[in-house]
Amino acid sequence: MAKNRIIFSSVAGLVVAAGFLVLASSRTVWVGRTDLEVKFIVLDPNSGSRIPSATVAVDWFADVNHGEQLAPQHFTLKTANNGEAKSSVKDCMSFGSGGSLFHRSSYSVHLPRWRFRATAPGFIANEWEYLAYGDTGKRREVRGGNGRAIVEVVIPMRRDASK
Repeated sequence: MAKNRIIFSSVAGLVVAAGFLVLASSRTVWVGRTDLEVKFIVLDPNSGSRIPSATVAVDWFADVNHGEQLAPQHFTLKTANNGEAKSSVKDCMSFGSGGSLFHRSSYSVHLPRWRFRATAPGFIANEWEYLAYGDTGKRREVRGGNGRAIVEVVIPMRRDASK
């Protein structure tokens, strides 16, 4: 009888441990849509100061919408006194996973197919850059919250020495 109790206790302990491992290692994966705010920050890297009244030109190469190719769009933004210019994109695809004991939570947003460049008086105009591709070290800090995401794009500009 004592031997049966030991075997039963051992099996029950293994079942509980296995159940805990399954629950601890499972995670939730999801896909959805969110609004995205793109914040351009134009700055002088030598002084670290932001550049007011800079112009950020954006070309938006639209994706296919319900089987039809959408025409590219062009628009410009002006930086405010704080050197920032903002634009919003509705219903960007977002996806991620809920964390567990062995997995970290993740969150990501598909960035629009934008190319951009900045110009400002007294500075050299930037080359065109792509939002969704390229140097990720100076942009693409995607944060979620309150039903939207924010990506900050830092655009460093060099002073024009000829002026």
